[in-house]
Amino acid sequence: MATKLKMSGSWSIPIFYQLHTLFLFTRSDIKTVIIPQMLFALSSALTSGFKTVSTPTPPPISVIPSILKAILWLWTTLLVENIANQRLPFSILEDSRNKPWRPLPSSRLTASTSQNWLIHLIPLAIAVGATANAYRETATLFVLVWMYNDVDGANKSIWWRNALTAGGLGCFSAGVTAITSGPVEYSPSSGPFLWVVLTALAVFTTVHAQDFPDMVGDAARGRETVPLLYGEKTARISLAVGVLLWSFVCPAFWDLPVRWFAPTVGLGMLLVCLSAFRWDEESNEWIWKAWCLWIGTIYLLPLMNLVAVVHS
Repeated sequence: MATKLKMSGSWSIPIFYQLHTLFLFTRSDIKTVIIPQMLFALSSALTSGFKTVSTPTPPPISVIPSILKAILWLWTTLLVENIANQRLPFSILEDSRNKPWRPLPSSRLTASTSQNWLIHLIPLAIAVGATANAYRETATLFVLVWMYNDVDGANKSIWWRNALTAGGLGCFSAGVTAITSGPVEYSPSSGPFLWVVLTALAVFTTVHAQDFPDMVGDAARGRETVPLLYGEKTARISLAVGVLLWSFVCPAFWDLPVRWFAPTVGLGMLLVCLSAFRWDEESNEWIWKAWCLWIGTIYLLPLMNLVAVVHS
């Protein structure tokens, strides 16, 4: 007989059904947050916190425990962020058009129940962050989540939305760095801090790639996004320019040889082609997927730098 948990005081459902519900909250962000930030964590762990290449490199097997802790922290904090966002009425309306399989538009649970879950999940996530040495990043992330959702920062302007998104992803990056390599020093002289800031700026100027596949839902809820506010042509040109700019700037930050620019520049050109020559719904989905692959490759640049030096 399936184990059951009591929900909302009046009905109960199988625990595996609940676990699947939790997974559905975070399913869309596996490619957006979990996998790219795992790559960021891997780069941090294997370069001892983005230290110089003269620093002894830890053996790969030794970083597995810290990587696993980083994944646990990532998923726990991401779950809080997703529930906080998806429980709102306009989010449910948007998801009913863009992602009807999510827990709330598919009626797996109610908005009030999901809010009750947050009461328990937020202290749990803070405890995980404190235990994993990422309490500052956890607290900052939750402030940004509150600003994005409950203060309606996501709908104040496209710039607030992009800034809060970039800040949130920056908190994830700083958090996995703290977990895998020790506390981050937040000063202009800190290499890890500068790298987190640089990648956050890359996100800020290009993250509107996510808006193309969501235009129908965004229009339904009245949200201002770059393609809806400035038009698709302007949005696609700005995306292409931003992606190509950071495809060169980020590897240059690590003084990589020119041949090592190929991964980011190659993926950047793919995004440019998708943006310029394909304007259908399927291509819009591929733009967002290609962006996730591109930003994940950006996150691997410190590790590429280590490999390039070793083989030079």
